[in-house]
Amino acid sequence: GRLACEALALVCQALSRLEVGQMSVLSFAETTQLLHPFERPFSAEAGAHMLSRFTFSQGHTHMEGLLKTVVQTLQLARLQQGAGSAEQMQLVLIVSDGRRSPSWGDPSLWIRRAAQQHILLCFVIVDAAASEDSIMDLQSVSYPNGKLTISKWIDSFPFPYYIVLRDLVTLPQVLSDALRQWLELLQRT
Repeated sequence: GRLACEALALVCQALSRLEVGQMSVLSFAETTQLLHPFERPFSAEAGAHMLSRFTFSQGHTHMEGLLKTVVQTLQLARLQQGAGSAEQMQLVLIVSDGRRSPSWGDPSLWIRRAAQQHILLCFVIVDAAASEDSIMDLQSVSYPNGKLTISKWIDSFPFPYYIVLRDLVTLPQVLSDALRQWLELLQRT
């Protein structure tokens, strides 16, 4: 929880300084809650209020529900912006430990819809480097054609654009490098 909040605070400060436009923040787990609406300017006070509302008390994450809410919210924001914003790229940064649970649902439909709507979903996986259960060490078991197969869990991560962040100090540089690379990839397609 603490690492996610610190990462979120850094991202919000950076985006605010860059004057990227409107910014909104949602918390998510079993339910999705709007913590900072698009129409409110981001400030230190707004950030403190937003961070105070994170509880990390819900037991499961419903990723499919989050993505549905995000896509619908950004569609509405785009409509409110007017006709010129239809092709404009919208950026979504999801800051989480990235660990799946059965309650995640199947986010693939909403990942596709986001791409169709020019919404770039970027997943920032906050992973404690010293942790014995790093996301990079998790394994996945499957039985294709009845044969046991063990693979790295991260190899089947459903989000095409993600970074694994182990050191919060590197977040600004890592995120800017990743965004630059992802945007270059999108321009080629």
